[in-house]
Amino acid sequence: MAFEARPKEMLEAFQKFLGTLTVEESKEIEPVKAAIVEYGRRRERALTACFDVFSHTEPGDDAGDKWARAVSEARASVSALDEGLRDLKAAARPAGDFVKTLKEEESAFYACLDKVRPAAEAAETLCSQALLIAEKANALDAKWEKLTEGTNSFHEKEKGIVDEIQRLMADAAGEAARKNASLKEKIALVLTFAQKTNDFASSGGPTDVFGPEFNHTLSLLGQLAEYWTGCRNNLSMRFEEYLSILRFDRSTILPMFGDFHKDAEEFVKRYGLDKADEALERAKKALSEASSSLKTRDQTGDFIGGLSTPILSVLQRDYDRARNAWEDFVKRHQYRFFGPIAPQFIQHFTKIEEFQNSFRSVVEVNLHEMLTGWLNDSRAYWSIDVAEGLSDESKKSLKSLFADAIDRVVKAEEEMARIVESDNIKQKLLAEREAEKSDLEH
Repeated sequence: MAFEARPKEMLEAFQKFLGTLTVEESKEIEPVKAAIVEYGRRRERALTACFDVFSHTEPGDDAGDKWARAVSEARASVSALDEGLRDLKAAARPAGDFVKTLKEEESAFYACLDKVRPAAEAAETLCSQALLIAEKANALDAKWEKLTEGTNSFHEKEKGIVDEIQRLMADAAGEAARKNASLKEKIALVLTFAQKTNDFASSGGPTDVFGPEFNHTLSLLGQLAEYWTGCRNNLSMRFEEYLSILRFDRSTILPMFGDFHKDAEEFVKRYGLDKADEALERAKKALSEASSSLKTRDQTGDFIGGLSTPILSVLQRDYDRARNAWEDFVKRHQYRFFGPIAPQFIQHFTKIEEFQNSFRSVVEVNLHEMLTGWLNDSRAYWSIDVAEGLSDESKKSLKSLFADAIDRVVKAEEEMARIVESDNIKQKLLAEREAEKSDLEH
């Protein structure tokens, strides 16, 4: 029997008490002994129920109240001692005094058990800790997954736009090269006609001198100017689209990450392992104070052997569960939501390396260098100035025929060149990514 020491002690006290009675009194005292034995049985059941408060505690159980009720029910079992006094006559008075002393000692015992209530409350805290930590870890995992999905979606859109910019630039380079080559041919043909006419400026209109090639050349110049203008507008739209989704990312996903980070820090404050440490210390203190207040040797033995020691074992078990859950929680999330963010997670969110590779692939198209060369050609009117067989006056007249159309081409190419200049691309595409990385790091 787990709580047998105190009933034995009471029976030993009964035997001593029996020696103080007269023969007549001792003949009718046996019911008192039976009452002590019955009380021992009830007491064991009641104290076992008290221990069960600890062994079966779950979050939300109001373990402190459950302990108080269990002690109250255990205290009520003391009434079993009164049952031995019912039919006494000669021994009624001495037996009554003896039973009163036992009841007072037991009442003091249960008063000491009342002091254990903080330990029961601490047990619920410890039990709750492991569950709370696991729930929070799962919640943060889900939030991390949501955040990851958001960043993945963003990076897919971003990659699509950067790929589209690269494609547009590559297409522009190829198409413009073809148009530029065709124009050079047309200008060369016009120069051939001009070289055959000594004074083509007074030989009629351009069509009369150069035939349909003149209008065809003007048309190609107009198409080239329109093409560059369209490319510029298209690329500008793609750049702005990129900046727009990146700013949206920084205005939504990064604040979301910050909120999660704060959520984790708040959880640490409310449910950190220090809560479990404090709960375990409170429980130990309550059990120690209860033990030191007990009145008899065997009450202390029953309390330590049947309650305090196994209760401490349960508390330590629950504390270890909370600690293990906490350590697992921190290990899984320390570089996500606690303290400095690990480089691998910054890379995960910003994908800076992937983006830099994409940036390099865009710059490698080298459309700016091509445009610079074409601009030199355009400004030189495709070598009209160095054409042989033409007077300066003829060159001037010839150039004036194409001046407006070529000016439009030059202007469109200059605007396009500014957009695709590598530093400008870097400013548009890379600066925001670096800013995002900086926000994460700080």
